[in-house]
Amino acid sequence: GGDLLPYSNGPTSVWSGFYSLRPHLKQESRTVDAAVRAAGILLALAHHQYRARRDSSIKEALEGAAQDLDVARGKAFLLAHHDAITGTARSHVVHDYYAHLRDAEEIAGQVARDALLLLHARRARLGVVAA
Repeated sequence: GGDLLPYSNGPTSVWSGFYSLRPHLKQESRTVDAAVRAAGILLALAHHQYRARRDSSIKEALEGAAQDLDVARGKAFLLAHHDAITGTARSHVVHDYYAHLRDAEEIAGQVARDALLLLHARRARLGVVAA
């Protein structure tokens, strides 16, 4: 994440960097990217905590959350398109980018909440969490 979003459309044709147009869109992109990454980290921790358990409902919940997170990543990745990077997208396209970012942020938030609940429940069962 961060300041550079490399994009390649051929072996010798690479776009890289942030341009000065539409700074709010780029800030939103960074914010959503951070939320998606944080949700991914929490989900990985939850998956690690439950890896040895044979509880099918937890396994299904983790798999569903991983699929949801893939959707969020895809929506956030749309901002890697050269029109988003350069800021040359038309207004209706920019509105669409914002809609995808809102969706990605909402999905990432739900995945993070679900992962935190699983982690908290696991710690509580182990007696690690104070009542």
